[in-house]
Amino acid sequence: MAYRTTPARMDRDEQLRQRILDCALSRVAGGGFASLTMVALADDVGIATGSLYRHFHSKGELAAEVFASASGREVEALREVLRGEGDPAARLARGVRQFAARAWSSRSLAFALIAEPVEAEVDEQ
Repeated sequence: MAYRTTPARMDRDEQLRQRILDCALSRVAGGGFASLTMVALADDVGIATGSLYRHFHSKGELAAEVFASASGREVEALREVLRGEGDPAARLARGVRQFAARAWSSRSLAFALIAEPVEAEVDEQ
């Protein structure tokens, strides 16, 4: 009889995958992509290092997804300001101030997203 993945198992796997991504983002926000090692991440999550590879085929794939998620949040925050009230120049000025304030409040993450040398998969993202 073939094993069938149950909906409950799929939910647990998705929750673990999201926990891995959240821990990876915390690690990148604290020390850049250089601090994102599979061994340290597995320790943060509380799983075996090999278990990470059930969810991500490589560190590069994981890092690319972290990059996409983090940069997507920043783009969405900027999009909200740019769609706000006022003339275009005022909205743009507010957007630039917000972008700078967010980057300043999380300098490690800003550097990681903008300038840190990273895996090829992140560069492609």
